[in-house]
Amino acid sequence: MDSSGLGVCLGIHSRLMKQKGYIRIISPSEKVRYVLELTKLRSLLQVFPTLEQALQAG
Repeated sequence: MDSSGLGVCLGIHSRLMKQKGYIRIISPSEKVRYVLELTKLRSLLQVFPTLEQALQAG
């Protein structure tokens, strides 16, 4: 994921939050997980290892 991808995620996140929505990222690659941690986006976006866990989260 590059800066363009991060920008897209933040833009979508912002729009969804205004509508009480959210982004759930499922099974990201090691590189994407690293970028999310490095940029502190991990604390904003919901990240799950499996689809089942994401669905159970509500």
